[in-house]
Amino acid sequence: ASADADAVNSASARAGADERTTACAVALWRVDEGSLAFSSLPSVGGLLAAFLGVERATQVGNGLRAFADHKPQPPFHYLQFLAVSPGHQGNGLGRALVAHGQQRAAAAGVGVYLESTNPRNLPFYGSCGFQRLGEFELLPDGPPAFRLWWQP
Repeated sequence: ASADADAVNSASARAGADERTTACAVALWRVDEGSLAFSSLPSVGGLLAAFLGVERATQVGNGLRAFADHKPQPPFHYLQFLAVSPGHQGNGLGRALVAHGQQRAAAAGVGVYLESTNPRNLPFYGSCGFQRLGEFELLPDGPPAFRLWWQP
């Protein structure tokens, strides 16, 4: 698995670097095969409570659980994070990183899942072939999270 991670990191860095090799775009991908239970992950509750206070940490924890509760059944590849530096947006870097992950998912015979809390991102992901699965509320009075799926 670490060789796969190195390959993804290497390819992602190449796809998202300018001529000076300055990182200007990043994508964080996870392969979800159902082998790691959510409950087996290290707890961040104490850290959140220390920084945010117990009440806000509880709200954030509920939001994080909402993400976990809405994921499709494994296996799938999960685009956890995608960002392009503002000065490099519109040059195809984000699209290249998404396409790279889609190619890897297709080679594995699985789909790609992601969530976005920014409705302005939906046209971009739609142009990359993602379909909306629905949306859910992260926190009371908070922004909706949009669930998206790409099938090879």
